[in-house]
Amino acid sequence: MNTMCRTLIVLLAGVVAAGAVFLLLRAAPTATSKQTGGAKETEEALKAMWDQVLTATPDDKPAKRKRQWQMQLTTWLPEEWPPSRRTTWVRYAWGIDVSMDGSSDVSAPFARIECRGGDVAHQSLTQTATRLKVVAVHPVRPHGGWRYTLEDEKHMVDQVLALRTAPPADSRSGIGIKSYFQSWKLGHEEIAAQVENQHRAFFDWLKAPR
Repeated sequence: MNTMCRTLIVLLAGVVAAGAVFLLLRAAPTATSKQTGGAKETEEALKAMWDQVLTATPDDKPAKRKRQWQMQLTTWLPEEWPPSRRTTWVRYAWGIDVSMDGSSDVSAPFARIECRGGDVAHQSLTQTATRLKVVAVHPVRPHGGWRYTLEDEKHMVDQVLALRTAPPADSRSGIGIKSYFQSWKLGHEEIAAQVENQHRAFFDWLKAPR
């Protein structure tokens, strides 16, 4: 084989390798991809994102255990407090591994859903991680405090998203809203700890006496 042929083979190999790298990078999900749409579109996009994240997340090899991840969503949390008609409300998507006895691994959030001014008909979805990362352990025995049915929670969330300022501390609605958020935090303290710094004024309000 002469020198020219060897040179051509090397160049072709380089082009093929570069093309393969390009395709891999193009196909790989990014941790900053953002989508906008209605509630239904956001739900469907989140499910597709969850499938991608699960595929990229390894099992627990040291324990020789196949994980059984379930997707969870936080309640809506305000980025500022008191809220206004322009406040961005955020829900975080995260995972809980239910394959263990006595406790469950909790992942960091892998996505966040936002709506402006409580308008859940218009949402944006941002992927913040491409795989699940265990950050805490949740005891199977509940922390306590959570006493809301799905219907009760929907009623409370509707009130929360309609807020345009802090509710009066001594009013029935103000006490009810604060009690709801405190109960949510108590029952989901591991994931609450992961997002608290992004909602500092709000969580400070939760801790303050009435």
